[in-house]
Amino acid sequence: MSKSKMNDPGIPKSEREEVLDAIIGPDEEVSKKVSEDILETYEIREERLIDKFKTRLQERIKEVHDECGKIPAALAATLKNVREYQRERVPKAIGADEWVDQIFGVALLPNTHAEPLYDFRNCRTGEVSDKDRKILNELKLELEVPEE
Repeated sequence: MSKSKMNDPGIPKSEREEVLDAIIGPDEEVSKKVSEDILETYEIREERLIDKFKTRLQERIKEVHDECGKIPAALAATLKNVREYQRERVPKAIGADEWVDQIFGVALLPNTHAEPLYDFRNCRTGEVSDKDRKILNELKLELEVPEE
């Protein structure tokens, strides 16, 4: 059924279309998420379907080229679109530094914590830095002061 016929409620549906709509629901109700869930129940992955489609398209282009000596523009454009779609779905490779910056970006940290609260550098095991000692003393004082 064409999209124009599907979207026009004034055009009557055939008996077969009405039966299919009753069984699986009208076409308009199937969203991308629902279609992915349906395919997943049959253990069919979208990537696999795209790869199969691309392979069949390449085979068809080869057949037509062998028969006619040229490649139809529509098939070449379709193959180009499939390749672009696959490229877009692959996550972009980024360096480790950029990835860590995205996770722990400065914009995510509150302004009140511009410095690290704990400083373990240049300390032997069991030693506490001056900053940490100050923080611990302040916390100890807070715990020792009885609430009034």
